[in-house]
Amino acid sequence: MFSFKELINVDSLKKIAENIYEIAGVHMAIADAEGTVQIIVGDRDICTNYHRMNQTTCNRYRMF
Repeated sequence: MFSFKELINVDSLKKIAENIYEIAGVHMAIADAEGTVQIIVGDRDICTNYHRMNQTTCNRYRMF
């Protein structure tokens, strides 16, 4: 099985995500199949300190 980084050019995808954030203000996190965040743009404390700490909201957070 291939890893996320083997399949996706992470640097290019991060630049795209940063441009989307700059233009539209869309916060974004992209995680691999294991749930490890590979790209994060415009992260806010609520994401780290609330959504990812609570199991229910963490599961919902990963859906998007």
